Amino acid sequence: STEAVDCICGFAVDDGFSIACDVCSKWCHSACFGIAQGAVPEKFLCWACKPRPPAEKERAVRLQRDKLKLADAASTGGGRRKSSPGLERRGRRGTTAGATAPAAIETTTSGTGKKKRRPSIMQPPPTTPNNTCTPTTTTNGNAEDEHIDIDNEPWKESYVHIAEDIIPSDDTRSKLRQQAANWRGITALGSTPAVVPSTTLTLTPPISIKPIPLQTTLNPFLSHNLNPHVLPPSFALHTTQPIPSQTLITPFRSCVTPSSAYLSDPLNAYAHLGMPKPYVHLLGPPLDVALDARLVGNQGRFVRWGCRPNAALRPVMCDKPSDDENSLGFGVFALRDLKANEEIVLGWEWDDGNAVHNLPALLQAPYTFP
Repeated sequence: STEAVDCICGFAVDDGFSIACDVCSKWCHSACFGIAQGAVPEKFLCWACKPRPPAEKERAVRLQRDKLKLADAASTGGGRRKSSPGLERRGRRGTTAGATAPAAIETTTSGTGKKKRRPSIMQPPPTTPNNTCTPTTTTNGNAEDEHIDIDNEPWKESYVHIAEDIIPSDDTRSKLRQQAANWRGITALGSTPAVVPSTTLTLTPPISIKPIPLQTTLNPFLSHNLNPHVLPPSFALHTTQPIPSQTLITPFRSCVTPSSAYLSDPLNAYAHLGMPKPYVHLLGPPLDVALDARLVGNQGRFVRWGCRPNAALRPVMCDKPSDDENSLGFGVFALRDLKANEEIVLGWEWDDGNAVHNLPALLQAPYTFP
């Protein structure tokens, strides 16, 4: 399509991965609305037809500004810019005759009419053995600026980064502050949280986020019937250097709410699942809070559950209390010495009444249960 991009971020640059509003046909950057490659929604409403909160607009502006900085740095670095895999570019204005922009593709879905999507988001990205990009060729023989693959960290588009916990309820904030005051001075007890220097929480954690191969994330019963490219990408948290036991790996930022509010919300389906949803962790008494990192958080949100945990989520207190900051935070700590490039894994958080707790007895005596 030759229509200009009119996105919530205010930038009209075409990054090659756009989506059209189903009401007004306004083109927007897919990344600004958290739409990943291969996960295009059935219905999309732009920022004008469905207003977004200011925080989402700020996130989109920051995302596009970072992309433009990377593109400018690559274009002035002396090398040719590479094109993003699977993304078709618009024709440049002022090119020779015959160089036309790719038209938008209309797809028909039952009951919803026709929807416009750019060609770049209709096909899954091609894979190459070394995960590199191949530059596109030109038909007129002249060198042309090409799009650079700047989505090298797609995990950043899946949430809003925060530097401090968000505590919507004043009662919850007061409870955490009071509990921190009760814990100070009795750090010899095993149930107390870790006390770390305030500077430790501001250091860059020795972690990296790596994508999980599709073969390990697919349900084996669906692998023959489901295209893996329609599933959202999954990521895992790894160490970048050896970490001693009992050491803070990374702070865990989230939206802190009472656990009773999370359990009572039917949309969370806790009674059906028997455990929290991904990116959510529940802490019992005396805190009784839910750490919800589904929408906001930091890199610590990507730590996964597993059967062989090597880390634990614990409360954290600074060595010097301050009234201007949250008195009590949370962090991921190593349960043993971790090697470099080792995945950080938390233990499962099954409900005490879940049937999964009967599995050990069932494995030892398989004929005990009917």
